[in-house]
Amino acid sequence: MHKYQFRVKNNNHTIKRICAIHPLSSWKDGFTRCYWGFKLKQDCTKLQQKGGEKYMSKFLPDGYKTPEVPSNYMDLEVGLNAFRILSSAIVGYEWWVDSGEGHSKPKRVRTADEVPTEVQNETDTQAKARHFWAFTVYNYTTKTIQVLELKQQTIMRVIEAFVNNVKWGDPKKYDIIIEKVKTGPRDRDVEYNVIPEPPTQLDVGIVELAKNIPVNLQALYTGEDPFADTDAEKPSSEKTNGHFTASRHARVHS
Repeated sequence: MHKYQFRVKNNNHTIKRICAIHPLSSWKDGFTRCYWGFKLKQDCTKLQQKGGEKYMSKFLPDGYKTPEVPSNYMDLEVGLNAFRILSSAIVGYEWWVDSGEGHSKPKRVRTADEVPTEVQNETDTQAKARHFWAFTVYNYTTKTIQVLELKQQTIMRVIEAFVNNVKWGDPKKYDIIIEKVKTGPRDRDVEYNVIPEPPTQLDVGIVELAKNIPVNLQALYTGEDPFADTDAEKPSSEKTNGHFTASRHARVHS
């Protein structure tokens, strides 16, 4: 990331000056491309305009970062993903359909018999219906109530094995960590490790948070928002999927 001054010329006369901080990427023949697509020599003139450096650096407070808006759905990130399952799972089949204007949306049904024949006969694996589980979780990283949808068979088989093991049983009684490991450059080049933690009581604060944020998983079958009823019924101060600050290690009732 560097600070540069650009001059746009017409008949060798400067008609516009642009000053900005922006990322650069390697290009070719000793040139780089900036974020806006300008072709730049690697020894571009640094910003020297009087007052420009101070103006650019003080536009936002030092150390400022745009805050992330928590999602209602949990994504498995590279690394460790720790959560507690809060509900029983719904299961079914999911595929994507065109919703118009170049956008797609998921279509979900409960059984394989409900999947249209044309989807069952798809030769493109990306267009085929995939089996899914969906359940409500408390995400220890974001400290929010979310919906986790799983379609990865390797993860589902391991959790199913825990459910059927008398020493573990119901996964709502213990935390689960899913480790996502990149094994190559492609999106599909990943491996998952599923790690159960010893059974513990759920933190009382998380219990109360879950009571205040009911989630209607059945809405996923009709393409509706499973959190919609919560938003309609709760006052504006409670319209949230949870910014609870319970420590992951403080989960036992006092």
